Amino acid sequence: MAWFQYLLVFLLFHLTLAAIRMSQPKILLPYHPRIETNFTLEATDGCFLWLSSRPDLVRIEPLGPFSIKNGENCSLHANVIAHTKQSLRSSATVYARDILTGQSVRCDVIVDKIQTIEIVYTTTRLYLEDAPELFKLRAHDQHGSTFSSIEHFPYEWRLLNAAVVDEQSKLYELYKIIRFISFS
Repeated sequence: MAWFQYLLVFLLFHLTLAAIRMSQPKILLPYHPRIETNFTLEATDGCFLWLSSRPDLVRIEPLGPFSIKNGENCSLHANVIAHTKQSLRSSATVYARDILTGQSVRCDVIVDKIQTIEIVYTTTRLYLEDAPELFKLRAHDQHGSTFSSIEHFPYEWRLLNAAVVDEQSKLYELYKIIRFISFS
């Protein structure tokens, strides 16, 4: 009968460990000399203390709501902030340790320069009477990998030397026709 209790405890412990996960196993954040870029990570099924293996490269800010377990503040979410001053590709690991079980999960964080920017859209033609078109930006590193977030980068949208000719051969300057609306 004692072996049954050990087996039950072992199975319950194993199931508890298997349930804890990180929302992303790897993230790619862009380098910028003046702007800190960030990404929100989530760990599930526990209450976590967050730690960076390279605080000089990646800073961690736990996000609320906070709980107090075993006398320590813990949370399910954390902001991962790339704040390196080096433009070289570098990496760090973010650890989330569950307060109750002691189990850790990790996320690899890579910080690199943006090599290309892609504009994503649904149509190549816009008509004056149509609904607005939403453009999205995707950035890629030198290997073609997509950055996890470019949210805090400033962009200036401009039309250069662009004009439109209607059916009656009237020339219109696009900056008088097209309006840019920022979504936040």
